[in-house]
Amino acid sequence: MIIPYKIGNEKITALGSEAFDFLEGCKVKKVIIPNGIQTVGERAFAGCTNLTEVVMSTGLQTIKKEAFSECTNLTEVVIPSVTTIEYGAFYNCKNLTKITLPESLKTVNIVAFKNTGLNELYIPENVSYIETEIVNKEILENSGWEIAEIKPSLNLNVSKNNRVYSSEDGILFNKDKTELIFFPRARKGSYSIPNSVTTIKKCAFVASELTEINIPKNVRRIEDFAFFVTALTNINIEEGLESIGAYAFSVCNGLIDGTLYLPNSVKSIGEDAFLMWGGYSIGTIYFNSGNNIIPEGSPWGSKDANIEKLTN
Repeated sequence: MIIPYKIGNEKITALGSEAFDFLEGCKVKKVIIPNGIQTVGERAFAGCTNLTEVVMSTGLQTIKKEAFSECTNLTEVVIPSVTTIEYGAFYNCKNLTKITLPESLKTVNIVAFKNTGLNELYIPENVSYIETEIVNKEILENSGWEIAEIKPSLNLNVSKNNRVYSSEDGILFNKDKTELIFFPRARKGSYSIPNSVTTIKKCAFVASELTEINIPKNVRRIEDFAFFVTALTNINIEEGLESIGAYAFSVCNGLIDGTLYLPNSVKSIGEDAFLMWGGYSIGTIYFNSGNNIIPEGSPWGSKDANIEKLTN
């Protein structure tokens, strides 16, 4: 199917939302998007399960939310020129194993590639914003705890010429590696945060399969939802950490019978930071008796949480 670049004297610059969304009996196997089309709209080709090839023009600028979601027979996509790829653009394209992103790309939502066959994603040098927020309080209230299943299991490989981001062993950092932004979901075992990191960003480890995390003294801040719904059974935090965000370790149910030692440097803990499934909390939480700033209510996830103060 060749999309026309104009109808009569009217040029077509965008494919509208749901233009071919789950088109009944759709047998289209190849789509050619011509020059002049700047936008592929939301869910424009969603559910076109017979689609195996998409040819995009160099004039295309934006691939909108879920534009090619559920195109389960797509195996390879070459994107020549876009600047923006939105949330879920290729969601559930289960056989998609290769995608080429253009050097023109500036903004990409990491959830664009959830439930694909991709194991690695190359981030070009001009990308200045990668959206990695998998969950927030509003999404949590509307969608429930299983929202974490959205997170893709990707290793990210950032161009060395990128001025905003860097990567190491598939893990996404800011350029100078002071912020850890995205950790591949399927990694197992233990991981030690690099000594250069001062901030673990929001949603960085959501749904991680790690069982142990080691947080060194240079880390000052753990942001909201950083370790939400992980497989953690052991958390080691060195003196130096100052703040723990809301829901930071929520639903890490392997910790229900475990222990957590909070360093004296911790001054603030966000809402339900240690809330477990069913309203439980971590088995026992220890902190220094001289630290009177830490509250003993909402962050623990349960009014019956076992909080132990250690004497100096």
